[in-house]
Amino acid sequence: MNRRLPSNLNSLLLRCSNASPNIPSISLIFHHQYHLPSFKYNQNSGFPNNNNIISNTQLCTIISTRSLTYLHAGKRINGLKRDPSSFLINPHNLVYTDLNDDNYYNKIKESLNLEAYNIGLTNDLLLQIFTHKSFAHGQKAYNEKFQLLGTHFLKYYTSVYTVTQVSNDQDQNQLKFNRLGSLRSKLLIDKTVLSKFIELRKLNEFIFWKLRNPLKDLSYNGSDKVYSSVITALVGGILLTKGDKKAIEFINGEFLNDNSNESTLISIVNDKNYKK
Repeated sequence: MNRRLPSNLNSLLLRCSNASPNIPSISLIFHHQYHLPSFKYNQNSGFPNNNNIISNTQLCTIISTRSLTYLHAGKRINGLKRDPSSFLINPHNLVYTDLNDDNYYNKIKESLNLEAYNIGLTNDLLLQIFTHKSFAHGQKAYNEKFQLLGTHFLKYYTSVYTVTQVSNDQDQNQLKFNRLGSLRSKLLIDKTVLSKFIELRKLNEFIFWKLRNPLKDLSYNGSDKVYSSVITALVGGILLTKGDKKAIEFINGEFLNDNSNESTLISIVNDKNYKK
């Protein structure tokens, strides 16, 4: 049964929340006393009635305990439980619990041109793809399994792309297997190139991950590895939910398109003047 806290207790809790507490939680013990009549059952009806209720009563005490936990915000203090809103923040100060279509999901979809390929990823899936396992101690859904699948599929398809690309003086039906393992083919799936794609598309601010040392720069904290995991997780998410045809269509259009006006993996490799 819900009971309203006494006014003096409310004022006490208010003072505790405004000051620096010395204890992490407060336990409230309520004693409820009830006078319960003793009765015996009527053998015929099986239910008590006014004739068989005994006049004496028994005192029954019920004890219930309720705990109020103080959630600490700010600098970490040993023994105090932290307020989730104080650590569910990414390196760009985006709060995990304050996401909506306008400030998060629609911006990601527009940057990746998902609607152009009729790829409708749910908001929950999109958020999981953009969440690294280092965030929130792994308590939120993260992208590791999508990343594993997407890494293998992207590696496979970029290999197919590499051997099937035709130069001006080459027979169209001739496959260049000697290109496999070349520097250019490796760079198409290199984490630095994938990370650069994330930065050029301005998607890095939407990724939820934890810096192992906030005093160091993003590169020291492994931003390349985290950013590249989002790309491969995205491929894995599309592959699982929309099939291989949609995944290939997306890879060709956004990653391996020489004629795109936006940054692609091909344009990043070409801009760095890597040899074929």
